[in-house]
Amino acid sequence: MRLLILSACCLILLPSWAEEHEREFQRENIIEVIGDGVIAPNSDRMKMNLVLKEESRHISKAKMLIEQQSRQIKQIAAGLEIAEANIHWQQLNIRPIYKEDAVQVQALEVPHTLYQGQEAQVFVSAAAGSKNSGLEKFELSRELSINFSDHGLYQQFLQRALSHGIKHFFPSPINPDEYHQYYQQALDKAVVNAKTKAGHLARQTGTKLGALFSLKEVILPDSIRGQGHPLLKGSAASDHPGQEIRARVIVSFRIIP
Repeated sequence: MRLLILSACCLILLPSWAEEHEREFQRENIIEVIGDGVIAPNSDRMKMNLVLKEESRHISKAKMLIEQQSRQIKQIAAGLEIAEANIHWQQLNIRPIYKEDAVQVQALEVPHTLYQGQEAQVFVSAAAGSKNSGLEKFELSRELSINFSDHGLYQQFLQRALSHGIKHFFPSPINPDEYHQYYQQALDKAVVNAKTKAGHLARQTGTKLGALFSLKEVILPDSIRGQGHPLLKGSAASDHPGQEIRARVIVSFRIIP
């Protein structure tokens, strides 16, 4: 009877032990790598947004500076043979800027020691401060977008615009459908990159790469480089030809000893 009970227990415990042993065996024979993929959108459909911005106490002065920058943009575009149809201008915007409210608080000198409790509380009245919210200056701005036929024109325009002191550049975001297509391509490249890394490591260790064990997508905060972010004046033009769509994956492969 005891032998039968012992045999039954062995039959029950044996499958779970075998599964745990198999999982442990798999963990010891798995290689995990990180794969990265980068896709740059087609350079023949490049677009840049610019903002011409000036601040002054006098609207006429700020407007004069905006018009001066606008003429510079037109001259640069004409010198590069960029058609006027590829430049889209927005209306001039005017925004008043007010002084921030300032509150001045004077120190209170107490000639004797205050007792703890209600008698020790000090209140500052709103009338004790002074507020000044007058008009300080005006901000005038004008947005425009430029379409480029190739990467070379983009670079030349950016370099010349920077040399004229124009500094508010924004790469134009791509539409969601195009982004999805480019991101899928970046994911494919990331998986290929991971498999290449794993194969190299397997050869280095004298083993063979087996089947795919697991794959995990990593969400990157900067998957679109330059999407909606201004280009810095000190940046090289070649560093910002458009946008780079990035993808990353964590991939595990079984290895064969």
